[in-house]
Amino acid sequence: MMMNRIRPVVTAVLVAAILTGCATLPAGGRNNPEREIFIQAMMAGAAVGAGVGAAAGYAVAGKGRRATGALVGGLAGAVAGAIIGRMTAEAQVRTLHDYQMDNRRLAALLQTAQQRNQAVAQYNQQLEREIAGLKSKDKAMRGQIASAKLKEARQNRQAVQRAMADRRELAGKLAAPQRAQYEQTLNALQHEDQRLEQSITRLTEMEQPVVGGAGSDRRRS
Repeated sequence: MMMNRIRPVVTAVLVAAILTGCATLPAGGRNNPEREIFIQAMMAGAAVGAGVGAAAGYAVAGKGRRATGALVGGLAGAVAGAIIGRMTAEAQVRTLHDYQMDNRRLAALLQTAQQRNQAVAQYNQQLEREIAGLKSKDKAMRGQIASAKLKEARQNRQAVQRAMADRRELAGKLAAPQRAQYEQTLNALQHEDQRLEQSITRLTEMEQPVVGGAGSDRRRS
């Protein structure tokens, strides 16, 4: 019986509170999904506050003034509930901003890692072409060029391995979905490291002097 009398009062107060709250949304809150967060939180807070306030006002007011008591209590409760809902929405929006910032940071990390992988892949491709071209050189020239290329390749591999160690450390700090994405760049870099290791092995073989060459010269003399 009491709730039937209170319900229209609560509805009127709730609508007024929501309209007032929506009109005071900050500029950033007018864009989805932030606007939806504010509206839903304020509606929920105002609804609960209006119901509790109206019931309390109806119970406290004397006979003949209960409708007024319900109206005043409902208004006060709706305003308080809307304020609490707004505070909750602000916290939720901050969380959303943090999440979006984390996504942007991850996107930047992924882009940097992919660019590094591409640079290493291009270096490997160029080095493999140069190694193939050494076959046409005489042994002395081939050994000299291989020695110079070997020094450069070893330095580059050290840099690649440092990058791999950094990525492993960073991947361990990321949440599971982000870690899975970032580890893909680590796996790709490990593949390029293996290619570089194979090139270093081939250059090392080319750099070594021919075993038994001096003995062969002595036999010919």
